[in-house]
Amino acid sequence: MRSRLRCPRCNYEFEYRWIPLASFTSIRFGKKRYIRCPRCHGWSWFNVWDTRIDHEGTDEH
Repeated sequence: MRSRLRCPRCNYEFEYRWIPLASFTSIRFGKKRYIRCPRCHGWSWFNVWDTRIDHEGTDEH
C-alpha cells in the first residue's frame, strides 16, 4: 500500500510505501506511524491509513 504524506515541519510531500500490520522503517500506533521525513529528516506522526492512494486499475468497494 502507498500513502501520500506531507511533513508538518518542512511541508514536503512524499509517498510512503507500507505493509499493513508490519513496520520496518517506522513505529506503528494504530492507523498512525512515526516516520522520518526524507527531506528534513525530522520525525513526525502520520496517518498512513487515511492518506492511502488508490491503486490504478483496481476497484475497492
